[in-house]
Amino acid sequence: MPVKKTITLLLACLLLASACPAVRAEGVAVEIRDRAGLEAIAQDPAGHYVLTADIDLGDGDWTPIPFSGTLDGAGHTILNLHVTETRGSRTTYDGNDKPYTSSFAGLFSELVDAQVTDLNLLGALIEIENSDNAFAGMLAGYVENSSISNCTVSGRVHMATYAIDAGIGSIAGYGCGSFLNCSSEAELVHEDHTSEHRCEEFVGGILGCGIAHIEGCTSAIEAYVSCNGFAHNGGLTGMYHVCGFSFDDRVVSNNFVSGTIRFYENNYIRKAYCEPYYGEHLSATYRAEGNSHAFKRAETWDYSQILRPETCANPDYETTVTEADCDSFGFATHSCRGCGYSYTDSYTLKQHESGAWETVTPATTEREGLAQRHCLLCGALTDERVLERLVLCQSLTLSQQQVRLHPGDTASISYELLPAEASDRSLLWTSGDETVATVSADGLITAIDSGEALIIARSADGAVSAACTVKVSKTFGQWLGGIFR
Repeated sequence: MPVKKTITLLLACLLLASACPAVRAEGVAVEIRDRAGLEAIAQDPAGHYVLTADIDLGDGDWTPIPFSGTLDGAGHTILNLHVTETRGSRTTYDGNDKPYTSSFAGLFSELVDAQVTDLNLLGALIEIENSDNAFAGMLAGYVENSSISNCTVSGRVHMATYAIDAGIGSIAGYGCGSFLNCSSEAELVHEDHTSEHRCEEFVGGILGCGIAHIEGCTSAIEAYVSCNGFAHNGGLTGMYHVCGFSFDDRVVSNNFVSGTIRFYENNYIRKAYCEPYYGEHLSATYRAEGNSHAFKRAETWDYSQILRPETCANPDYETTVTEADCDSFGFATHSCRGCGYSYTDSYTLKQHESGAWETVTPATTEREGLAQRHCLLCGALTDERVLERLVLCQSLTLSQQQVRLHPGDTASISYELLPAEASDRSLLWTSGDETVATVSADGLITAIDSGEALIIARSADGAVSAACTVKVSKTFGQWLGGIFR
């Protein structure tokens, strides 16, 4: 190829490269330590993220966001998630493969081809009242070909619906995916307020409705279901069904379910599905082994009252606050004086008593340093900060090189220390003869007796210094007074 054409091609490549936006390096995770960081996921939902701190979301309602990336919770906890609205629109199916258009609620509205690991949700509250078809879970409303592993959720999912197709799950509402070594402790309340048609209702301790690989999970469920249509309630899933998905990893093994599902099905065409693992099972191929339970089915035929955790018509709550400490989150417990029902909310972050900053790696002119603080009670790392590279002083100029004083007089010398961005701009002052003159830490010279002393100013970093000669002589009166003393 001619040289001219080669150069032209190289220039074109450079121009194209400069026009393209920067691409995230593969495998590099964005660190998240606060609410703003979580909200920013919406700007790059296919990105890679890792939590570096526990996060309190108690300062306002959360808007569910779709996600298709990876999130490593790194064992951290998100506190006080509160969701009151659904987002998104997808097709969901009932057990007869009838399609519906539904929306979704949770920390994520949708998880599609996503991975979430080692994340904890504590004190989550999902409260949905809707006239449209909807599914909700603490972590996600909709899941598709996603993996959720080593995650825990604890809180409440309440749905009051006027729709036909609706469901809730402790972790996820609807879909397909893997739930591995997860645990849930949830209060699930599903209120069907329809009367003119029969609803399709789904409640599950892990997944409301769908097909999934559920293994090594624990589900502690307390559910209250009022259904005027067809009830599908299960300790793991309300209905185990393909639901329009192509998902072959159908394993339900080594799980433990505890708790009670209280429900009614106000429908003369009775189904009343409610079982320890899955309410209704419609998948022909799956592997189930090693599951166990301490589960209770509690069906009632009194349709006059919506089933709720509070049995008092007008609950009277007493609130007790448990303060956070080094090892535990704080929380408020609300207990009804009448029926004894209680719930917890208003979780607070763990509280450490931080000690003084300690320099772990001193900063130099070549590199940054690192300082840390640790809890005085438990020794945990509470804070760390980067120490900027050192910028040394380069010049020090005193306004005077010689000062004449009488005993008892004082004088201050102005100075110029450069550069202005020097890391340490403090000076150290010394006197060569304190019987003649002294100098204070801020540079105030005090004459003591006749003689000559060299006052030296040094930058605290030791890079520069300057000197001033102080000559002290007595006045005639001081000299005369000395003779006759």
